[in-house]
Amino acid sequence: PSIASRMIERYGETVTLRRIVGTGLFETATVKAFFGSGPAVDEAPGGVRQFPLTVRVGADAFGASGWPVPPRRGDQIVVRGTTTTVQAVDIHRVGETASMYVMTLDGS
Repeated sequence: PSIASRMIERYGETVTLRRIVGTGLFETATVKAFFGSGPAVDEAPGGVRQFPLTVRVGADAFGASGWPVPPRRGDQIVVRGTTTTVQAVDIHRVGETASMYVMTLDGS
């Protein structure tokens, strides 16, 4: 595993990723993730700068879960009882191999 994956596994927070595969049916995977904020985006009314919430998951965290990687827009992340939706995914690679998924979430 990459250094980033090892750090996320050691210090990250447990989350569940879900992908809707039918009415009321989900593919799920429970993995460790690290939360942070992305670069500032358009200012909200009143001049307040907004920072989208991002979550990082090591690509090898999915292991033998059978979850259909990579994560994609529309997937859901459940953390501490709250469900949020993935708006964008950036796949970090080492050569041709995915090493980490950085997902931007809604509701931030």
